[in-house]
Amino acid sequence: MQKIVDTLQLKVDDLENRGLGLPADFPSLEIEPAHRALVPSPDANKPPRSILVRFLRYSQKEAVLRAALKKRDILYNGSKLMFYSDLSAEVLCKLREFDSVGKLMARRNMNRGFAYPAWLRCLHNGQIRLFDTPESAAAFL
Repeated sequence: MQKIVDTLQLKVDDLENRGLGLPADFPSLEIEPAHRALVPSPDANKPPRSILVRFLRYSQKEAVLRAALKKRDILYNGSKLMFYSDLSAEVLCKLREFDSVGKLMARRNMNRGFAYPAWLRCLHNGQIRLFDTPESAAAFL
């Protein structure tokens, strides 16, 4: 009996760590087959590789992303899972332009992120600032 209780406790812990906090009456998620990104398997001490999931319903995708944002730390086998919306190659290139200024903000412990389509967002003195070019963000710094 103790072995069964221990096994069930591990399952409950796993479910709680991966749970996203969706409402109890939320409909079942409808997804097309998910698959891993086509990159080599990472070393044991590295984060897991990406998994691509396509939702059949846009509203469900948005609900999952919002719930993941609220939950913050979702763990699987000791690795933190991160959720991102899929973006076009053009938008990703624009976001990469902010890498250097984003690193400067990180060194200054500034809360930052991205806003669609390709804006750098940062929280400064309780106010959200949006930058459309790396130069404008660097000038602000």
